[in-house]
Amino acid sequence: MSNLTTHSYGNDTLRENPNLCTLDTCDLTLASFTYLPTLPGNALFAGLFGIFVVGQLYLGIRHKIWGYMTAMVLGLLLEIGGYVARVLLHGKPFENNYFLIYLICLTIAPAFLTAG
Repeated sequence: MSNLTTHSYGNDTLRENPNLCTLDTCDLTLASFTYLPTLPGNALFAGLFGIFVVGQLYLGIRHKIWGYMTAMVLGLLLEIGGYVARVLLHGKPFENNYFLIYLICLTIAPAFLTAG
């Protein structure tokens, strides 16, 4: 047995190749985290940030505040990307790319929003 996650449930094949995992074949202990992100909450936040992007673009262009608008729009787009990745994680919790997108986007986005 490999030295990966020896505390996880499942057979050795699934432990060694988590790409074979689905919600039917694997326990969530083999995923990046042990819960499923909620669909309504994350979709709501992605939608709200989408509305905020439109508002920021309108106000930034109208009042010609280019630096502020750029920082805010970049931060909001990263927030949207992070929450969309969380929505995708709900269906595929064993997909590490969605986990990395969510983690990176929602970690970097507040820096842009604070810079604005």
